[in-house]
Amino acid sequence: MSIFLCIQSYDLFWFLWSRDEMSWLALVICAFLLNLFVSGVFAFLSFAYPISKLFTNTFYTNVKATRIELLYKRLGVKYFKILLMLFYWGRTKHRKEFFSGGKGGIAALDFRSKQAEIGHFLPFVVLLLMAVFLFVHGDISLSIFIFVFNLVGNFFPILLQRKLRVRLQFLR
Repeated sequence: MSIFLCIQSYDLFWFLWSRDEMSWLALVICAFLLNLFVSGVFAFLSFAYPISKLFTNTFYTNVKATRIELLYKRLGVKYFKILLMLFYWGRTKHRKEFFSGGKGGIAALDFRSKQAEIGHFLPFVVLLLMAVFLFVHGDISLSIFIFVFNLVGNFFPILLQRKLRVRLQFLR
């Protein structure tokens, strides 16, 4: 599935790079699809393989709690969290998949949060580069749409995982 999404991401990016004029709605839809495809590549990889081990533990622990809290508040990530709780994580079944409860579940929660973070960090970087390339290429509106979807779809979840691990450090 990741290979299919990788090919679709590549094709859509090069289509957007060499395209003629498009309506605003078409730009928004293409920006959303590009975010979905690229994020899907890494989501499937992070579910199937322990790709969080590609980064050293310093990547996950070198987190300044005050900086995370500041970004969390300034960007309004708490509203994003409310939406996640309302539509997905509010269900006990989904929460138990991520955290089984008890002291033994904390290590598993830590690992899953690292997997989730890396599953959002890698597409965040790829999409940020794509947005920059398109911006330099002169496609400012498309690059802004890609950036906004990337911010909400990847950067906000990264902040949520970082904030979670800051709280987990006190439990260890």
